[in-house]
Amino acid sequence: MPGRPVKYIELAKELQRRISGGRYTGAMPGVQRLAKELGVDPKTAWRAMDLLVGEGVLYRPNPRRTYVSQSSAATSAGPGRRPTSITLINSYQSRNRPDSPFQTQFISGVRQACRRHHVPADIRGSETPLGVPPHPRFTRRVIESMPPGTWAVFLGSTVDAAGLRALRRRDIHAVFADDLSANGLHHTITFDWRSGMIELMQRLGRLGHRRIGLVLAAAGSGDNVNSQSLEGVRLGLEQLDIALERCPQTLTDESHLLTAEQVADLLDVNPPPTALVSKMASYDAIRRGARMVGLRIPSRLSVVMIGGASYSSAPPSVARLSGDGKAMGRMAVDTLLAYADRSAVVHVRVIPFLRAGRSLTHAPAEG
Repeated sequence: MPGRPVKYIELAKELQRRISGGRYTGAMPGVQRLAKELGVDPKTAWRAMDLLVGEGVLYRPNPRRTYVSQSSAATSAGPGRRPTSITLINSYQSRNRPDSPFQTQFISGVRQACRRHHVPADIRGSETPLGVPPHPRFTRRVIESMPPGTWAVFLGSTVDAAGLRALRRRDIHAVFADDLSANGLHHTITFDWRSGMIELMQRLGRLGHRRIGLVLAAAGSGDNVNSQSLEGVRLGLEQLDIALERCPQTLTDESHLLTAEQVADLLDVNPPPTALVSKMASYDAIRRGARMVGLRIPSRLSVVMIGGASYSSAPPSVARLSGDGKAMGRMAVDTLLAYADRSAVVHVRVIPFLRAGRSLTHAPAEG
């Protein structure tokens, strides 16, 4: 098929013309939608987009999402302001605990993107109390303390309408990453924990697990992450014809990890769970708790760790459902620069990825 290479190359040129003309900004249409719009085969559309990714016109942080790169967006927007630096406000920072692996990855991603765009990065912490999500009033105080015209990335903040008005009044360009309010009123990049948990439950079902223990955080009033996770678990279990109420479970708040004794109490049921999905217990507590009730990991109990609360004690062999902090940090800077002179609302959801270690195995045989 000698015409195939010419077709996708010509399509790539057409896409670049549309990007330069401002037809496409931010997130690109999906491959199927783009192929239908342009009247081509989806494989041809994918190859054309892949070519533009290699040339730096498009940016693809994961196979599900493709974005117009900052340099391409700036070209289509015409001459605009450029930041002298980008300020990162880390609302997860606390004097009482070190940065989590996710925060470290996110900061690394921000620094990496800033170097790529030749913009200095100013990394700051907001010193929020341990386990307390920042209140919108706290975010407003941070915004009011910023010099007018600041370009900022907020990590883990909660913003309300008054905070958005303060941003506009002070001419502050901002992107909210891992946003705890996720109200869709501003440029936000969040993890889609609902979809991630549904995929995890489906994976466990394919491995033959039907008795799944849960150690998760209760849904909080100002935090939709935990409610997303619980909803995803419920929907995923429904697809396996498993009632959530039949699963041994413990829901706690974000500041209390379970002890080994509490884990043992959770597992001490008949029949015992064959898999444990945990956000609020360290791996050491899980290992010791399982040993108390005679369950060996992974032969009798598969373990999946959620998020970053217990990564410090978990070996690499443990399966994890987590967000790619470095990719999100890069995406935050790219989104900030691409949309700084636009009024469009951007709300990007990224599905967490499952890293399956040796602790995630098929369900043990009965008996």
